[in-house]
Amino acid sequence: MVQGSARHLDETFPSQVPAGRLARADRRQALLDAATALILERGVDAVTMESVADSAGVSRPLVYKHFGNRTEILAELRRREASRLHEELAAEVRLAQTVEAMFRALIHTSLRVSEERGALFTALRTASGYSKATDREQIERDRQTVRYFGRRAAQEFGLPQPRVEE
Repeated sequence: MVQGSARHLDETFPSQVPAGRLARADRRQALLDAATALILERGVDAVTMESVADSAGVSRPLVYKHFGNRTEILAELRRREASRLHEELAAEVRLAQTVEAMFRALIHTSLRVSEERGALFTALRTASGYSKATDREQIERDRQTVRYFGRRAAQEFGLPQPRVEE
């Protein structure tokens, strides 16, 4: 079982997926939510095509329409969570008025998210394996962050705009 702030995660990832017909993208997200609930309740080894189908209240063939196998589910879940983390961090940093406040927001939000979802990230990192595509996405998010901090620091301290290598 994954430990963490269960109350927050239970609200974010319901154990039962909404019944009825959903748009393809919504169904895919609901299946990922079901996989997340399984990880939080029983650990990453509990995620199988059948268990995701059961948790989501759908047929196993429906799960296969969205994901080829368990590895794809875990990789997509890791990708989704990394993207959500970046969006959450970026939103907090954008609110900051100074570069120092930006760093404070980055650190505080990182610590909060680590407390709330750190165990989920750890489970996904160990279970989802290496992916060049995921690495490229993370590198691009990191570049965006560095560019943003560089621009803001240049504005605040009256420095020339930094040149960031692509």
